[in-house]
Amino acid sequence: FKIDKEVTTKIYLTDEELEQMHNKDLSKYPLLEHVRDIFLIGYYTGQRVSDFNYLSKDDIVTKDGVQYFKFVQKKNRKKGKIVMCPITKDIRDIMDKRYDGALPPSLSDQCINDNIKDVGLELKLKELIKCEYTKGGKLIKDMVPKYKLIESHSARRSFCSNMYLKQMP
Repeated sequence: FKIDKEVTTKIYLTDEELEQMHNKDLSKYPLLEHVRDIFLIGYYTGQRVSDFNYLSKDDIVTKDGVQYFKFVQKKNRKKGKIVMCPITKDIRDIMDKRYDGALPPSLSDQCINDNIKDVGLELKLKELIKCEYTKGGKLIKDMVPKYKLIESHSARRSFCSNMYLKQMP
């Protein structure tokens, strides 16, 4: 027998929503601030959570006066292809403001996924998104607030979607 794949609803955050996230004062909620910072570094680098969540000061190199993260992606580890992601002003801002020039300590994927939704709620990302899924063999149609659909991979999806919309090659 064959089981049909479930169609999932994956969202991306707009540049405006990401800027709002970057500027939001979450100092009253240290865990949410930490999760937000890791998520934004994922967005600014466009990397998978398995890569951006584990970057460290040791991965920083300078080439022609520009700082980069230099690493091998975990998914492509066997190929050994080196990736260099520029350290943008926004990344540097996060590193300097709260981590004394370092990167935020890594958190588990589950911790990021559980708490990034609360960051979205703080930002009032309540736009309703149509979601369809099967439960007990029945098709369920539901309208879900956007913040409930944010997960660690939304950082990479947001990077790709926003760069595509800007017609970046």
